[in-house]
Amino acid sequence: NIASLGGFVFCGKTGFGAGMAHSPQADGKERYIMWVAPHIAFGTDGPVGKIWRPGRETISSACGALIALNNEIDSAQMSVSLDPADTEMSLLRQQVLGKLTYGQQPNLIGITYAAHDCILDQVRTTAQLAAPKTSEYIIISGIQIHGALNKNFWWPGTITHYANGVETDLSLNYENVVSDYKLSNWLQAEALAYLQQTGSGGKSRLPGFFADVL
Repeated sequence: NIASLGGFVFCGKTGFGAGMAHSPQADGKERYIMWVAPHIAFGTDGPVGKIWRPGRETISSACGALIALNNEIDSAQMSVSLDPADTEMSLLRQQVLGKLTYGQQPNLIGITYAAHDCILDQVRTTAQLAAPKTSEYIIISGIQIHGALNKNFWWPGTITHYANGVETDLSLNYENVVSDYKLSNWLQAEALAYLQQTGSGGKSRLPGFFADVL
């Protein structure tokens, strides 16, 4: 795991190279799968960005760093200089602001999408610089979504295969695999299982977006 604050990757080609130098080889070739995934909380009681975590008595946040940046943008108070005492947050701030247009004031969802695009650019560029020419790798990008009942979801961004200097978009392959998947069916099954587990006989209040499926 080479992720920094907010899921960003600031280790550069030296960090990438160090990790790749420790990777196993098969048939004289190194193969990697790289995940790009900022995260956000959605579907629990409260606003977007709030999540109940096991073992904590109060509601917490995801992603805390992006929420902090969102608050800075809303208040129009921020410093874009590099703070040696808070290096990763400084770099995160610079990266995300570079994706926004002048005068744009996004919400947390928009900032999370911008973070996804920033991290994907980082990983693509750095992997091309650091990966051995004979290596083969896939970059999978998306956004991890923390939902109710400790369930996690995935917003799919891109799936790209790199080998022999050729990039191949695998998004259509993914879409074909999940084409028969119905989120509504899964939500209903999970909600029913939750009610049965709690022994509420259907009278319990379901958390978050599960409340709307029964």
